[in-house]
Amino acid sequence: MGWLIVSIIAIGTAVSMRLSFFAFGTWFSPLTHYMARWLFLVFLFQLNLMNYTPISVMTWSVIALSIFSFFVGSAMPMLITCRRKKIEVTHIKTSLRSSVSPKRLRTGILVLFSIGCVFFAVYIRNMPGSPNPFEALSMLSELRAIMKEEPIPGFHYFYFMELVVYLCFVHFLLWPKSAAYWIYLVGLLALFSLLYTTGKVNVAKSIMWCFFALLYLEIYRLGSIRMLKWLAGLTGIGAMVFALMVTNEGSDLASMRDAGDSNATFLLAYLYMSVPVGVLDKLLADPEVVPVYGAYMFGPVLKLLNVVGIPVEVPSHIGDFYNTPFPANIATYIDLMYKDFGLIGPSLIPFFIGFICSYFFSRLRLDRVSLFTFSFNTMLALSVFGSTGAANYMKPSYWFQILVLLLLSRYVLNSERKSGTAYIGAPSHENLCQGGMK
Repeated sequence: MGWLIVSIIAIGTAVSMRLSFFAFGTWFSPLTHYMARWLFLVFLFQLNLMNYTPISVMTWSVIALSIFSFFVGSAMPMLITCRRKKIEVTHIKTSLRSSVSPKRLRTGILVLFSIGCVFFAVYIRNMPGSPNPFEALSMLSELRAIMKEEPIPGFHYFYFMELVVYLCFVHFLLWPKSAAYWIYLVGLLALFSLLYTTGKVNVAKSIMWCFFALLYLEIYRLGSIRMLKWLAGLTGIGAMVFALMVTNEGSDLASMRDAGDSNATFLLAYLYMSVPVGVLDKLLADPEVVPVYGAYMFGPVLKLLNVVGIPVEVPSHIGDFYNTPFPANIATYIDLMYKDFGLIGPSLIPFFIGFICSYFFSRLRLDRVSLFTFSFNTMLALSVFGSTGAANYMKPSYWFQILVLLLLSRYVLNSERKSGTAYIGAPSHENLCQGGMK
């Protein structure tokens, strides 16, 4: 049944590309992105290079249902958009550049970086043995083991540093010839500091966030050749980061590589990218998993209540390990939906996520663009990209960064903002809906 699901998703991807062009004048949209991402996951799993345990019909059905739910939810704003008349597609880069004051953006970056440095200094100071930053790089494995039990104070500096990396890159994309050199230095230092989180997630998030910023700013001329070049570059960077950090994982496959197995790094990368399907299958068959009715979805709110002194039990988002036969605990974003509401979760929640993604993408493509509108869309793209691994909507860091971006967007708003800018030379939206791709 797995290859049948692959075929259905492939057809859905082609349909989503066509629908995206009718609605937005480009083949790329959150729906296309989502379908392609899940197609890649299921295809990799079906290759079965790791001799995975066979998947039940129920698991395939849940995956298919969740994908269909996202498709329907995402398609609704697209169909509504296609009925709007006499609307031109916004030139995102021009509109964003006119709405943002570069001087104020640089000030915001410097403030966020300074706060992040304070938290980072606290983090280094609270490390066992109080090492200097260079010595700490040699003890990442030990730190990872310690933080499995309890985070080290100051660890959440990455909330700020991820934002700094992203904002520095946006500044460069908008004003490449006038960007101050310290912007590059600050961005690189912020990215380097994320290595101290001991995991690949934060570095990978920053790289992907920058990638989506580039993609959305250049979406009006996004052809297949350009996209393939960007993906090739992104894959190369990702492979390098993965290879550099995998030695700190302490996994069996990393040990195989150290023992001389030349294929171990490749197999470990394949495992990370494909194992969520197998883990999901084990999770859905686990009789001990019972619905907690939104405790995961509202986890950030519950954690905030704990911070202000209201004791509330917050379930851990870190899943149990299951043998696939390789032990893993990443079960796609369906994981928490199922733990929250049973089978109703993956049936309905993707619908609302798809609707939100498409609605805000339509705002980005057809209306004036603020820093928040643009950044919120890139964060939604991160969530779509990460949906094959985890549910980003329950991570406090995302909600914190959304709030900061909302405040920063108001601060950097250009007082001399133009009334609106459309993509000169772009076909009218009415023609796109009526004529399609020629």
